[in-house]
Amino acid sequence: MKTLNAAVILVVVLLSVPVWAAEKTETKDPAKLIPPIQLGKRLTLKLWGFSQAQMTLTEATTTTAEEELWKWTNLRLNANLDGQRFGLGAVLNLTDLQSNTDGNWLRELYGQVKLTDSFKLRAGRLLLSTGNGNALPGPFRWETAAYPKSFPFGQYGTGLQALWNYGGWSAIADVTGNSSVPFDDPKSLQDLECSARLKRTFRDQERELGYLAGSVQLAKEVCRFGFDGQWQPVKPLTLRGGIFYSDYDSQKHSDRLGGFVLAAFRPILFLEIHTMLDETADLPKEYQELQKQKDKAGNIAYQRQTLRTSDATAITWTNGLRLIGQDDHWAVTLDYEAVLEGQQPNRVLVRAQIRF
Repeated sequence: MKTLNAAVILVVVLLSVPVWAAEKTETKDPAKLIPPIQLGKRLTLKLWGFSQAQMTLTEATTTTAEEELWKWTNLRLNANLDGQRFGLGAVLNLTDLQSNTDGNWLRELYGQVKLTDSFKLRAGRLLLSTGNGNALPGPFRWETAAYPKSFPFGQYGTGLQALWNYGGWSAIADVTGNSSVPFDDPKSLQDLECSARLKRTFRDQERELGYLAGSVQLAKEVCRFGFDGQWQPVKPLTLRGGIFYSDYDSQKHSDRLGGFVLAAFRPILFLEIHTMLDETADLPKEYQELQKQKDKAGNIAYQRQTLRTSDATAITWTNGLRLIGQDDHWAVTLDYEAVLEGQQPNRVLVRAQIRF
């Protein structure tokens, strides 16, 4: 594993001599990093991916943990076979093959039918509606080294999905099994869930300016609702934020409210600076519970007690920078995450990425 991590870092370093074009400021489509392969007149195969390693340093980090500082978190391979009406899609994360606790290496595998220019249906292992939003873009697009903690929507599920877009509007809805377990877990087809997302994009004559969107996820024991948006008043500046609420059925589980705001400024092509404030708060509930009590004579009695669920709050403020290569082929992110409220220690995060 140390050799593999070193190889990933070496490739990043070798690609770190970019040739800059002053007018380019937008992220290149990863599907274009490898030219599409034409299979006959009607089929096009697109292959792309990215790899990522991350290091986390806290006050508790010691030199004896050196081998565990760098963690290889992603080696994702994406494939799409597009036809005029039918297609196939797949996303694999090969790093999960080495995990004994999470075998979720098959992130997506679906068939697709295009009914009209604006309406598609998918079936199989899916990226859910609540995972399709810009609030949680792919790991290679996220500015900070870690996602905001305040967007806990399920990401993947097995089932059916409909996608629609028209003008500046788009909508995604799906019905799947359990989204909280890996694809090969027997429970992945149990506990029916539904999720949906509606998005409105705003553009001018030259570029996309931003969007507003709402998401909902209805699972067996929790309902989640969220709103997020993004605005780019000028190309180098990105402002993004969101808010969510989780409503749990169980009276013994706190509901949760959270949100984040992020600002990222890219004054030159190879440098971006960013700041993000992220907060989650447990909303306590009171509930009744019978507790067994025993007196000195050995007699047992039950007494009803009033208890409260968790009221924990976590607030983090992340500041950092990102060094970016030509056409965003690689990036190195350095963040300092300060805990303003909560039990976790402050930490330094370093992430190295390469796209191919």
